[in-house]
Amino acid sequence: MEQKLKKILFITNIPAPYRVDFYNELGKLCQLTVIFESNRASVKVKYNWNDDQITNFTPIYLTTKPFNAKKIKWNIFKYLSASFDVIVVTNYAYITETLTMLYLKVRRIPFFYETDGGIVKYDESIGRKWFKKVMLSQAVGYFSPSKSSDEYLRYYTPSSSEMYRYHFTSLLEKDIVGKLPSFEREIVRQKIGVKEKKVILGIGRFIPRKGFDILIKAFQQLSDPDVGLYIIGGEPTVEYKHLASGFSNIHFEGFMSKDMLKHYMLIADLFIHPTREDIWGLVINEAMSCGLPIITTSKCVAGLELLPNECIIPVGDVNALVYKMKQLIGDESLLNKLSDLNLSKIKDYTIQQMVEDHLKIFTLYTK
Repeated sequence: MEQKLKKILFITNIPAPYRVDFYNELGKLCQLTVIFESNRASVKVKYNWNDDQITNFTPIYLTTKPFNAKKIKWNIFKYLSASFDVIVVTNYAYITETLTMLYLKVRRIPFFYETDGGIVKYDESIGRKWFKKVMLSQAVGYFSPSKSSDEYLRYYTPSSSEMYRYHFTSLLEKDIVGKLPSFEREIVRQKIGVKEKKVILGIGRFIPRKGFDILIKAFQQLSDPDVGLYIIGGEPTVEYKHLASGFSNIHFEGFMSKDMLKHYMLIADLFIHPTREDIWGLVINEAMSCGLPIITTSKCVAGLELLPNECIIPVGDVNALVYKMKQLIGDESLLNKLSDLNLSKIKDYTIQQMVEDHLKIFTLYTK
């Protein structure tokens, strides 16, 4: 753009790394301020891990205590004014942002609402549905990353609501690296100690929602010692260890650095995300950036938006996962085809494109 937009304000919870990358890119093209409810998510984090990475925007932290969605940060109101050209709120359910949306509405200060994803729950209580309708109907427009999120927002907002699609991602252009040549893959495999001929990879915390119990049960039915299952994401509970006992080709790798995680993605043959529910699932974007074929479930919004239908299975269906794993892991040409499809698709999902999507709408709105 030839001329910078004057003043943009985002309001969100914490400085997650992917958000900081987005704000840094956006801040190159506007005067950007970001209000974070807190500078950290957990008591285990003693400092703002992104302070040294914030280069192109002005951060405001309402507290330095661990993020608490139910605690009101009253000091937010001194920062809210009509002097901003555009205001974007990112969560209606945290009490501070709930009050912010109501305050802006009463003061007749227009704002956009942005969601990372959403799934309609048709069986929710009348009270919860009413609350969502009241809160989500306040905005002048909505940033949505997917068809599922469109449906979610339209369910709770007036039919005349303006929906603006954006490419939700955690990837900068430089992060999309594709597949390694065979000889380089072998070097990396030796470096990290992978012995099996084929590698199936899963990434996430050991909590029921991530569905790793389903993945472990399905993998055991492959009965192939030349295929290894590597699950990365912290210390497994006793239940997961018990479930995997007796299988030397099931590996729990714990937390690791971003660079080391990339190594596993670059040598894997298949990525499986067996989630029971993800309103997006950025790990899908990240696996696609390495050219990985992927299997996920019908409750993973990123999968529904980005992957071929043949890579989507029902939630919690061990037999469907076994069938799909056997089909893919035994067919090199199909793996290569899906790899190429995923890599081609994800090239549009960069933070630079995400910035362009936003600026296009901001520019139209401020004319």
